[in-house]
Amino acid sequence: MADKIRINISAKTMEGRTASDSQVRITISEATGHSQEVASVTLNNFTGNAIVDVTAPTDTFPTWQVNASFSRYDGGPGFFFMSRGKPNPSHEFLVSRLPNKWTPSFTKLSDLPSPRFDRFKQVVAVSTDVDLKNGPAVGDLSAKYDSPGHRSCWQRRLC
Repeated sequence: MADKIRINISAKTMEGRTASDSQVRITISEATGHSQEVASVTLNNFTGNAIVDVTAPTDTFPTWQVNASFSRYDGGPGFFFMSRGKPNPSHEFLVSRLPNKWTPSFTKLSDLPSPRFDRFKQVVAVSTDVDLKNGPAVGDLSAKYDSPGHRSCWQRRLC
């Protein structure tokens, strides 16, 4: 029976939160001049951590590259490992959001959770003369933060 290599894949957002995604494609290729694909796995409903099993080569000791293609994130370039040197690697992808794959939603200022947004609320409270680059003047941000007109402007990135 062939040995298995277990690759532990995890993902965190730039904010340090677990990155969940509806679909993540993991590709494993030999890191040679022709980059021959060894395995490809699609992870549906990825919840931030998964284990990918790959059959270990029996007669060679290749270096493999592991890439992850997220549906809503940019996962970066992936990582390399030697299939016999470190047979069960772990890697955490630090991912950034792909803006066109998200629908922004806004929480009312008073409903933003503490302590995460406490500093932001302090800044908003003293922002009484806000002017947005290439957009309309907002004025008192605290008074207008929740107004539908400004919210839709921010969602479309027009202000």
